[in-house]
Amino acid sequence: MSYKFPMKKQDSSSFGGTRGIAKVGFNPDGSKCKVTFVKKLENGEEEEGKKFVVSQFPVYLKSGRWYVRMSSDEDEILSASPSKGMFTVKVAEFPAPKGEEPTPKTKESVYDGKAYVYQHFNVLLDILKPDEFKGATLLLNLRYHFDEDVAEVNGKEQPIVAISHPQSKYTNMLLEFLEATGVTEKGPMPFKANILPLLQKRVLNANKTFQVLVKDGWITSIFSEYDDEEDDAKETESSFAPDIEDAPF
Repeated sequence: MSYKFPMKKQDSSSFGGTRGIAKVGFNPDGSKCKVTFVKKLENGEEEEGKKFVVSQFPVYLKSGRWYVRMSSDEDEILSASPSKGMFTVKVAEFPAPKGEEPTPKTKESVYDGKAYVYQHFNVLLDILKPDEFKGATLLLNLRYHFDEDVAEVNGKEQPIVAISHPQSKYTNMLLEFLEATGVTEKGPMPFKANILPLLQKRVLNANKTFQVLVKDGWITSIFSEYDDEEDDAKETESSFAPDIEDAPF
């Protein structure tokens, strides 16, 4: 059994243009791409929205339905992800401006007439299977539901990462991600004001492949790829010792 981050009790981007599900088609020589955004109505029918014809688009793009992200001036398709399906993926990176470390983003939203603020972060996933989508990417958005807790590590009480907002519907996706990417196999993680650089390091070092379910362009579930014999071998006391490079335990 892998390590589980402790839960804290809860008190009672760079893409500036149009984005969404779109129908994609090409002219006969494949030099231009037509993008027609669509919106599903309450009666189940679809309504066409903005349309663009561009000559700059990802090399893997083909005709069909995609989740498309346009550039700010909307003369280029910055990225396109499959709109639905099950995909085998691997983490490419936690996107960040060039030369900077990944940091959580703060966003204000309104729900049921009430405004609230939350933190989130993005993870870029490379699609490995099926082969027809190999080379494409998926953008996973996760809530930054991390907080500080204290635990005894190597005989001393140390500040470690805990999971906050245990009742939030978004926390389960975060837990699925931590499990599928091997983060929990390294045991407790030292707490810092921004844990994303360390989290990214753990994920990339583990180098796990896993599966995601996509619906309407959004990742809705994450599934680990288990090897029972390998997992049994990992269930040793040393599995729960923190990575020496994680810092100062």
